[in-house]
Amino acid sequence: MHQTTHVQKTSTCHTRLEWRSIIQECDFKLPGVRDRVFLRPHTHTLLDFLFDNFKVGVWTSASHKNAMLLVNRVFGEKKSKLEFVMDRQFCRIVSQISNTIIDHVPPKSFVKPLACKDLETFWKNQTLNPADQFSEKNTVIIDDSTDKVCQNGINAHVIPEYDLSNASYNAQKDTVLLQLKSHLEKWILSDYCDNFDYVVPIENSEGCLVSAFETMVLTDLEPSVDPT
Repeated sequence: MHQTTHVQKTSTCHTRLEWRSIIQECDFKLPGVRDRVFLRPHTHTLLDFLFDNFKVGVWTSASHKNAMLLVNRVFGEKKSKLEFVMDRQFCRIVSQISNTIIDHVPPKSFVKPLACKDLETFWKNQTLNPADQFSEKNTVIIDDSTDKVCQNGINAHVIPEYDLSNASYNAQKDTVLLQLKSHLEKWILSDYCDNFDYVVPIENSEGCLVSAFETMVLTDLEPSVDPT
């Protein structure tokens, strides 16, 4: 499942890994609709760009079985280009009640624990990251949940959630993935890896550091939201 083609940029930048939980941003299941995946607008445009310019992997908080089902549906033949697929077993499961790491979900629990994605887990895994080729200098994780990735500082980019159940959602106005593509293109042109502070972190209301991209996207989308 390793290998296949991706374009290496000829710059002074180290090899980069575009590491995102693409499933969480690009699939959605509606209540009562079984076995159907609804891709976010411009998903394939973004995927083509990512595979041409970065090494791509998936990290999802889903179980291994569900992760593979979703990867098959979302990526199709492109799944052979993925460097790896990481599932829930690689996440730190944190209780939202006690804010402590737990090894199982208590029975009859009404508060869903958080499945946090700490990049240190990936960087220290010699099977996934042999010879320490990836580090905080060349790794980015993209997710729709600040809580799940906020411990990664400027290595995390948070985009707005894709929520088809929201009555005000308008697919024709959803350009989030195109904006993400444009943002990543600037990194390539600016030799992002050698100038990592190019993305200035912003502190959100929860006290977690997130990248400037989240604010940019939310601000850009605000005027397009229908007043309902």
